[in-house]
Amino acid sequence: MIGSLVALLIAAHGSPIPMSSQNTTIPLTVRAAAGDVIIAGKPAMVFNGGGDHVLIIFHGLAPASSAAEDYYALAQQYASDGWCVIVVRGNELPGPVAISYPYEIANAAHWGTRAATDVVNTFAHGRRVAVLGHSMGGAAAIHAAQTVNGLVAHVAMHAANIDPDGFSWVRGPTLFTTGTADDGTFLGFTSPSWSKSWYQDTWSKPPKALVNVKGNNHIAPSIAPAFGNMEYLAAKNWLNCYGRQDAQACRWLATSMCTDPSLEWCQTEGVGSASSSSTIYAASTV
Repeated sequence: MIGSLVALLIAAHGSPIPMSSQNTTIPLTVRAAAGDVIIAGKPAMVFNGGGDHVLIIFHGLAPASSAAEDYYALAQQYASDGWCVIVVRGNELPGPVAISYPYEIANAAHWGTRAATDVVNTFAHGRRVAVLGHSMGGAAAIHAAQTVNGLVAHVAMHAANIDPDGFSWVRGPTLFTTGTADDGTFLGFTSPSWSKSWYQDTWSKPPKALVNVKGNNHIAPSIAPAFGNMEYLAAKNWLNCYGRQDAQACRWLATSMCTDPSLEWCQTEGVGSASSSSTIYAASTV
């Protein structure tokens, strides 16, 4: 199965322009981070190192020379909204894709756990940490949600169905996004039906939501400037509600998100309550 997934596609290029920060309560070495830092033993690109909340972005499958860079534009978008954003690397294997892709797919889940754990334990310095992943990175984000203590929100966009621990709890708050034009990239492993399956699975715990945007293809969430339009808007509000405890974002999720005419599907469970938006979901919680 791993070999059959090597055609998973990913994304558009963005120029890496790390942003400055102002927060003086975070150690200077972290606050000044604008460029490569070491996360789980590998370089990672940081944008707005002094942001009050931390967002980890897990990239999708692409040649090692561009995999992380394809998500820099999306990272800048969130950094401009005040997040400290880390685009993690460490799952790339240089060489022919016939060799590197199977390795990266097989390692995606453990990559998610290692990188998220290191950010929470060594980089966040008490800040709330959320994760966002796309395609292969969506599987990494889901595995981090299953295994890492202290994550406050998770977004899995067009997630590949490659998690070896599919019967472990996916603790909320988790948003699953997809698009009607995602053809699955290969054998349907990133198709909308898999995102729906992730959402409906009894192992996925609320609060949780699923959106399927009309016309969005597999790479839509990574392409500037729209970043998938409603996929980005849903993800932004999800992260602000559960990551930043933003009451207005929580209200939008509960009352407005599913009324948008661009959505083919929209389902929610346990979304919008003040108690769920203030909880840090630990890996031991079921």
